[in-house]
Amino acid sequence: MPAQADANALSAFEQQHRQKAVQAAAQGRWADAQAAWDVVLVLRPQDAEASMRRREAVAAAADGVAERLPRARLAQRKGDLEGASRLYLEVLALDPWHAEAAAALRAIESERIRRSRSIAASRGLAYRAPPAPAPAPMPAAGAVRSDVEHAAMLSRQGEVDAAIALLQPVATARRSDPAARALMADLYVQQADRLAATDRAAAISALENSLRFAPGHPVATRQLRALRQADERKQTPMTRPKQ
Repeated sequence: MPAQADANALSAFEQQHRQKAVQAAAQGRWADAQAAWDVVLVLRPQDAEASMRRREAVAAAADGVAERLPRARLAQRKGDLEGASRLYLEVLALDPWHAEAAAALRAIESERIRRSRSIAASRGLAYRAPPAPAPAPMPAAGAVRSDVEHAAMLSRQGEVDAAIALLQPVATARRSDPAARALMADLYVQQADRLAATDRAAAISALENSLRFAPGHPVATRQLRALRQADERKQTPMTRPKQ
């Protein structure tokens, strides 16, 4: 039965994110674990275990920041720019929106430039700025944890359209986050479920959007096929039996 197949596919998708969350936690990637649990909680808002595990990830990330931040500050005060940079980057891996760590890294880069200019001047050389390094990849899913969390909360409150609008800029960015894209795909499936009875064309469009974010999404694929087949049957003229 299609409904049972959809339920099975959704259950498999949920289990996939549970496994991602457990694996990320085991590796100490607490921001990634939080984002994966957010996706699970969109599907099962009342899941007590998922809520507990997410709280554990939040607490572990906070502990990691609290342990690293004083060491980063001390290294920066002592002039150990490499050590400070490493520790501040570790802070951002745990809390991608940590304002102090981001500001400190900018200040460290400015100090590096100042030192390089000073050395060049002392040697009578013209200062040449080093080539800009390739942007470091952000932790998968961690960089948009706040947006994912907020979108998940809106979805649980029934505000699916608002959740989609909030997450759209992040999920469509050039270096978009996998968890944000997965959540967007699920949100569009929810939107299609709501629209299917009243606006089939809009429901089909929502499912197509879901598949743009998660090609092969099992529930979106099945529902889209069913809606298109139903439309085709409506458009096929019925032939009268010969008298």
